[in-house]
Amino acid sequence: MRELSRRAFPESDVEQDQEDEVPTLLENVRAQQRQAAEAVRPAAIRRARAECAGQAGATSSPVLHQAG
Repeated sequence: MRELSRRAFPESDVEQDQEDEVPTLLENVRAQQRQAAEAVRPAAIRRARAECAGQAGATSSPVLHQAG
């Protein structure tokens, strides 16, 4: 029965080939996303460290209270 279906609808073979390509495309996208994340990571770490250092300095500064 499947053989008759394949003969009657040969384009289904093309669809199967396209389905085989989909995981490859997804893997490529994921690899690109990982590369982009790794490129941004060092800058994000530096920024987070600078923010932490800025907050530590802010807590040690004196707080002015309004008289009244």
